[in-house]
Amino acid sequence: MPGMTTSLGQQLWNRVAERARRSLSNSEEPGQRLLEELRRDEGSDLQSRWEPELCINMIRVPITTNYAALRKLLKVVSREWMVEFVERGGLAVLLEALERLGSCPGPPDGPPRAPLGMEKTISQLRVVECIREVMNSAAGLSFLLDHAEYVHQLVNALSSQNITVKMQVFELLCALCLFSAKGHTLALDSLFFYTTSQGLRYRFQPLVTELRGCESDRYRSTIVAFANCLIQGADSLINRVKLRNELIGVGFGAELSALRANDLEAELSVQLNAFEESKEIDEEQMIQSEEMMTLSHHQLFHTLYEKVLGTPQAYRLHSVLLNLAQTDTASRKSDLMWELLEEVSSRALDGSLHWTQRRLGRLQSQAKNASSQTPRARGARRWNIRTPSRSSGTQTVEEAAAKPSRKTSSTQTPMDEEPSECATQTAPVPEEAPAPYFASPTRHSLPATLPSGWSPDTELQRHNSLPPSKKRLKTLNWTKIPPNKNYEDTVWNTVGAQPPSLTVDFRQMEELFCQRTTSPEATAAAPLSPKSPNQDVQVVNVLDSKRSLGVNILLRQFRELGVDGLLATIQEGNGRAIGADKLRGLLRLLPEPDELAMIKAQQLDEKMRLGDAESFYLQLNEVPSYALRIRAMLQREEFNPTAKELRPQLKAVLKACSTLVENSSLREFLALILHLGNMLNAGSYAGNAVGFKLSTLPRLLETRANKPRMTFLHFAVEIASKQPGCLDFVSELDVVHEAAKVPLELMEEEVRALSSGVQRLDKQIQHAPDDLKIQFSDFLSGALTTSEDLCRQLDAIKVASSRLARHFCEDEEKFQLNECFSLFSDFLVKAQTSIKENEQRRVQEARVQTMRQQSPAPTRGMSMKRTRRGRGTSTDSSDGEDSCVVDKLMQEIRSGTFKLRRCMPA
Repeated sequence: MPGMTTSLGQQLWNRVAERARRSLSNSEEPGQRLLEELRRDEGSDLQSRWEPELCINMIRVPITTNYAALRKLLKVVSREWMVEFVERGGLAVLLEALERLGSCPGPPDGPPRAPLGMEKTISQLRVVECIREVMNSAAGLSFLLDHAEYVHQLVNALSSQNITVKMQVFELLCALCLFSAKGHTLALDSLFFYTTSQGLRYRFQPLVTELRGCESDRYRSTIVAFANCLIQGADSLINRVKLRNELIGVGFGAELSALRANDLEAELSVQLNAFEESKEIDEEQMIQSEEMMTLSHHQLFHTLYEKVLGTPQAYRLHSVLLNLAQTDTASRKSDLMWELLEEVSSRALDGSLHWTQRRLGRLQSQAKNASSQTPRARGARRWNIRTPSRSSGTQTVEEAAAKPSRKTSSTQTPMDEEPSECATQTAPVPEEAPAPYFASPTRHSLPATLPSGWSPDTELQRHNSLPPSKKRLKTLNWTKIPPNKNYEDTVWNTVGAQPPSLTVDFRQMEELFCQRTTSPEATAAAPLSPKSPNQDVQVVNVLDSKRSLGVNILLRQFRELGVDGLLATIQEGNGRAIGADKLRGLLRLLPEPDELAMIKAQQLDEKMRLGDAESFYLQLNEVPSYALRIRAMLQREEFNPTAKELRPQLKAVLKACSTLVENSSLREFLALILHLGNMLNAGSYAGNAVGFKLSTLPRLLETRANKPRMTFLHFAVEIASKQPGCLDFVSELDVVHEAAKVPLELMEEEVRALSSGVQRLDKQIQHAPDDLKIQFSDFLSGALTTSEDLCRQLDAIKVASSRLARHFCEDEEKFQLNECFSLFSDFLVKAQTSIKENEQRRVQEARVQTMRQQSPAPTRGMSMKRTRRGRGTSTDSSDGEDSCVVDKLMQEIRSGTFKLRRCMPA
C-alpha cells in the first residue's frame, strides 16, 4: 500500500504539471517574465510587483524556469522580503518540491522509483540552489533552525542520484554546523534521522559510503569538510574527541588513509590536513589536561580492574564483561545496548542518574530476605542435595564411604529404571537373602617366578578362593603390578593383610556387569557356518588398552612393509624408508622393561596367543640395540634439514651485527639526530648530550611539530635528504629485517641440542654392535664437523653482540641482541615512511599554494552586486553581514579555516 500511494502521488503531481504547462502555453510563463524583468534591473519596483505570495504560487508549478527565476530574485531581495517569504511557507514549498523531484528509493515493501530524466534533474538542482539562496540570508537560516523538520527534509536529498545536489546539501549542512550551536545539534540529529529512515546502523555511515563510492575530488573534499565541521562545531574537547572517534570507528579514518596514497587535488589536501591537524591538537590538549581518554582500551581496563580489585564491584565487573562477551556485535540490539551503557555511565558520572523508588524498594526487600535467611537456607537455594535410601535396610556412613564411587555412563541402566537384557535373564534375588562374601570370578594367572617373601598359598587363599561366577563378566581394564615387584612397605601388602570387611551383593554385581548374550531365538535363527580353526583361540592382552591401541595404530602405518619388513629395516638402519615422523612415533612407543617382563612371563598353550602389540614387542626385542638404532636413524634424518635451516639464520645475524657497526650512512644520520636534539634541548637538563641510548629511536615520532603530521623524525629526514648519501642506510640495512625475525634464544637451544645429540650418539655407538658402527660411521663424522662449525658461529655471534653493545654505548650485561634488531627494524620502517610522507607533503603544499594564488578575492564582488540590485542604491554594513552567509562560511571552510559562530545574528 505505501508503494501504491507513492505512485499515485507522483501521477497526480505529473498531471498538475502538465495542466500548468497547457494553461501557460498561450501566454508568457511567470518565470520567463520574471527573468526578463531581472535582466532590466528595475530596482525596488521589482520586489513590489513580485510579492512573496506570488512567487510561492509560481514555484508550486514544477517548471525549471520558475525555479531559475526565483533563484535570481532571491539574490537581490531585502531582509524583510525574505522574512515574509519563509513565514508564508516558501521554504516549505521548496523542500517539498525537492523531495518530490528526488530519486530516493521507494519504501522497503514497495517498488523503487524510476531514475530522473534530464528535465527533472535540472529542476532538482535549481530547487537546491533556491534553498541555498534562502539559507544565504541570516533570516532564512535562522528560520530553518527553528524548524527541525525542514532540516530532515533537506537531508533526505542525500539519497539522490545527482552528485551535485548531494554536494550542495553537504555544503548547507557545513554552514549549519558552524552558524550556531543549535545548527550543529540539528545537523547531528538530521544524520541520525536519515540513517534511521534508510535502515542503516550508524549515523556517520552515509559519509563513509559516499566517500568510498565517489570519484570526484571536489565531492570528497566537501564530505571531509562536513566531517571537519561536525568535529570543530562541538562545544568541548571531550565531545570533539568522541565525534572523531565515532567517525574513525565506522571506517572514516581508513578511507582518509586510502585517499592520501593517491594523487589528490589541492582542495581535498586542505581538508585532509585540517582533519589531521585538529586531531593532533586535540590529542596534545588531552595529554596536557591528563584526560583518561588518551588511554587505550587495555590501559583503561587495567585501570578499572585495579580500582575495583578486592571490592564487591569486582564481581559486578566480571558479570558485566561476561554478558558483553556473549553479545552479537552484528545485531542491532547490541547498538542499543552500547548506547544505553554509555548513557548510564555518563549520567552516573555527572550525578544525574537517580534510582526510582520501585527499584530501591525491590533491592531493599531482597536484602532483607537474604539477611533473614541462615547460611544453610541460602545454600539450599543453590544446591538440591538428594540422598537415596533403600527400604530394605539402612546403610552406614562407613559402608557408603568404603564403596568405590563410579560415574554411570549413558549406556548403563540406572537402578530405578527397568533392568537390562542381561538382568532379565536371571531370576530376581530376594532382598532378605544373604549375599556371599566379596564374590568374584576365579582367575588363574600365577606368575612363573615368585618374589622373595611372597607366599603362594596365602595369595591363593586371599584372592583365588573367591566363588566362581555363573556368568561371563566384563573385564576391568587395569594395569597389574608385575609379580616380581617387592611388596614390602607398600599399600598392597597392607590391603592384602587386612581384607575389606564389606558385604557385597555379588548377584547384583553379576546382573550389572555380565556380558550380553544373544537370545536362544536369535541363535536358532542364525545360519550355521563352518567353525574356523582359530575361533576357539583366546587372545591374551597384557598391555593396557591405551598403550595397545597406540601400538596398533602405529603398525597400521607400516602395512606395506609389514612387521617383518619393519624389523629388517630397523636392523639395516634405513631410516629414509621409514621417515622422520614415523620414527618419532616409534620412539615414543618403545616397550618398557616392565612391559617386556610381563609379556615374557605369560604361559601360553595351544588355544592362547598374544595380541598384535605384545607380539610386536617380543619380535622387536630380538633386534640387537633396537632403541639405539631407532634413535640413530631419527638423528640422521633430522640433522641435515635442521643444520640447513640454522646456517642462513646464523649468517644473517652475524652480517646484521657487522653492518650496524660499519655502516657510515647510519653513523651520519645518528650524528645529525644528536646535533638537532641538542639544539632542541639547549638550556634544559637534556641538553649538551654526547650521545643517546638506542631506546630513544622510537621516541623520535613522539615529538610532534606544529605542522600536521610532522614529527622530529620527519624533520630530521627532511634535513638529511639535502645531504647526499645520508639516507642510504634505509636501503643498505635490509639484513636487519631478516635478523629481527630470527628467534635467537631458540636458535641457540637448537644448535646446542644438535651438537649434544650428535656427541651423545657417537659415545653410545662406540659400545654398539659392529654392524651399527658401520651403518652410522660416515654420518657421525660429517655431523660432528658440522655441529662444531655451527657452535663456532654461535660463539662468534656472542662476540659480535658484545662489540655491538660497546659500539652503541649500551650495558653489555643487559644488552639483548634480539631487542636491538627489532628496534632498528622498526626504526628503518618509520624512516622509510617519513621519507614518503615528506614527499607527499611537499606535493600537497605546492598545490595548496597554487590554489591560493589562483583563487579570486573573497566576496567583494558579491557585496558590490548586492549593493547595485538591492532596494535603493546602497546597502548598510548590517545588510552585508546578513547576506551570503553560506557562501562566506564555505569559502572559509574550503581554505581550512573553521571559525565558530556561537551566537546567532539578530
